[in-house]
Amino acid sequence: MRDNSIVIYNDNPNNLFRTTQDLLTKAKMTIVLARSKLTTDDYNGFILIDDGKSYMNMKPEGLGKGENFKVLQLAFSSNRLDIFYGFGNPTYKPPAPMTYHYLDKLIILDSADLETMDYACYIGSDNKPVDLQWTYVKDQKTTIIFQKDKSPNLSVTMIQTIRFGKKADGGYCTQA
Repeated sequence: MRDNSIVIYNDNPNNLFRTTQDLLTKAKMTIVLARSKLTTDDYNGFILIDDGKSYMNMKPEGLGKGENFKVLQLAFSSNRLDIFYGFGNPTYKPPAPMTYHYLDKLIILDSADLETMDYACYIGSDNKPVDLQWTYVKDQKTTIIFQKDKSPNLSVTMIQTIRFGKKADGGYCTQA
């Protein structure tokens, strides 16, 4: 994976999902942050949230004109991942059977500096901080952040920011 990149994927453990419909209605999203050892530059990515049926639903005649999709922008800087509206319909929500927009986990590569982190949290659209759990995989120098309680499902459309690190470094979740 290239340094300073963000990859979004739907995990398919043991090849349980065989069709696009399976991925849309049974899989959840994983966000991978590939940090760089050489730079602390910020980097960005995008998530398309749509019904998964047809690109024609997006009405590509102009940004912000479509009704059946939303594009979220991701911005990673230091020890936070911000998620905000990019374009499309800002109030669009995927139909009820869709699960691909639920966050399963955030994986941070090259994160030896986070081995002793003491907080992880997100701030949702209600501006309230919610604690998250994490685990550090020492031999891979990787941090995995996930929800304490898997229900209710957490849609990326409801997250403003995910923060993590050491409280002593001045971080922690406070209202956005």
